[in-house]
Amino acid sequence: MRNYPAMLFLLMTGCASSTVMTPIHYQFLDNPAERRIDLMYQNTSTHTMCLLPEHWPNSGGKINQAGDRVQLVVDHQHFPLEDFNTGYCPQGYSLRVPSGEKVVAFILYSDFKLPDRLASEPKMLEFAPLAYQCSGK
Repeated sequence: MRNYPAMLFLLMTGCASSTVMTPIHYQFLDNPAERRIDLMYQNTSTHTMCLLPEHWPNSGGKINQAGDRVQLVVDHQHFPLEDFNTGYCPQGYSLRVPSGEKVVAFILYSDFKLPDRLASEPKMLEFAPLAYQCSGK
């Protein structure tokens, strides 16, 4: 019982991840004709970078549980992204982006519940995705 604090510390630190999340620079383009925001990330680092479902849209334009982290700003109004649960993958899931490669994605206006009357107005996207260095496999 005497070593309980030391054991607790070892258990807590043993579960800590060594993955360092890094902000990425992306481009967005308002696409009113398709009623969506188009996104593009080009990996300019010398390493393969991985994007988690919480930090990049999937092929259907959904971001995992991002309602408090992604907003569309139109005419001084903030429209948070509708929360979406991408589910759980036991092996984990991340989108690998090799050095020099780019990925494109989109988010639909409807996922922000953007009123039709604002579709043609200028937009800003509040979104700060993160990535981590991963193996190229």
